[in-house]
Amino acid sequence: MSLTVVVGSSGSSKTTYLEDVHKLRPCCYIRQYHMLRPYIPVRKIPSFDPSQLPYWKLYSEATTKNGGKQVSYNPNVKIGGSMAGQFIPGLSGGQRKMLLFELVRQRTSSQSGLLIMFDEPFAGVTDDFVPFIVDRLNEMRQKHTILLVTNDHVDTLKKMADSIITVSAVNRCRVQVNGSSHDRKLALLAVSDCPRYQHKTGNQDMAFFMQTELLTSPQVGASLGFTVFLFVLFLVTYWGSKQGSEALVLIAVQFISFFAINPFLIALADWRNITIEEADALMHSSVRTNFALKSCVSLLLLVAIKIVAFGCLVGCTDSEVINSTEMFVSLLFDSASETLPFICLGLYSRLPLQIVQMVASLPMLFMIFCLAPQCRQVLASTASCRYATCSRASTCGAACQASVTTWRAAPMTTRTCGTPS
Repeated sequence: MSLTVVVGSSGSSKTTYLEDVHKLRPCCYIRQYHMLRPYIPVRKIPSFDPSQLPYWKLYSEATTKNGGKQVSYNPNVKIGGSMAGQFIPGLSGGQRKMLLFELVRQRTSSQSGLLIMFDEPFAGVTDDFVPFIVDRLNEMRQKHTILLVTNDHVDTLKKMADSIITVSAVNRCRVQVNGSSHDRKLALLAVSDCPRYQHKTGNQDMAFFMQTELLTSPQVGASLGFTVFLFVLFLVTYWGSKQGSEALVLIAVQFISFFAINPFLIALADWRNITIEEADALMHSSVRTNFALKSCVSLLLLVAIKIVAFGCLVGCTDSEVINSTEMFVSLLFDSASETLPFICLGLYSRLPLQIVQMVASLPMLFMIFCLAPQCRQVLASTASCRYATCSRASTCGAACQASVTTWRAAPMTTRTCGTPS
């Protein structure tokens, strides 16, 4: 096959050229600052042999050649990096770049004729590891079409290249191919005419997802820990609540449930973007499958939080209305109406994090606005029941109990809180 190098001055849209090729033909594409989930252990990547990495002995061997202790020994080292504002220690940027090279090489070794693109393959890689990348490029070019952009080691790559495409910031409609001027769109079509990578079927991706996103996920663990912390404070605050304060306790438990799962939901937008880039690096077979599985994990986490919330609610109140299956289902669906917008927009759209957070938070805000007048009715009805001195005190008491009973449907209904159902 061939190796084509795209060169040009800074700002001449070299990366844009690769992006346009990727739009025409989705293919294996390693970006300059390619993102991977930082909490994934390198050894857990399915169908990947990390021992082929030139630096893997630093982590896999406990002793050096001289018999001394290997300071960096860590066979379970993680990919490392930042995600959703959290830094996770692991591989360096250059090591991650070589990891991607080796991952692509191993994935594509059983197929031929593929288009593989690299944006700045030497970025962040020290000179002592350049021969490793050059060897991998020479090996992959034998069976595939390699298209790469570089500003580093240009002379080395030009000597290796079968074709050189020069892009210009002055005339973006035309490119130079081996010194001859050609229409840019025609050049894009020429390099994108390659078959797509065919993933192997199997349950490895499913096992990989369950291991990284459910069993050992730091996001799930942090959310559950935060939930326990919040509901301990809830129990300390509302334990032994008196009869008539059920409305206040219900409102509190719903707000706490929302804030318990909210950090997990906000991170979905970053997770979506990283998962898409991982698919471009052939780490897993299907973006849509991962999105569907992540949605299931989000809903399972919601159910777990609501079970904890309902248990704390029952412990703080003594009411037949509260201690019922109907109340649990009502609370669960009420929280689901606030959670689903985050899942749908965070995973199944390309909206940025800020827009996702603003739009998905609207149901919660609407609930607050709609709940305020009903809460005032509940409080007014409760006050009249407690302090009325007229002969109709028993009727007032019945109305007060009805207020608490009908509150369980709020804010999903507009029934008057003081009217018996």
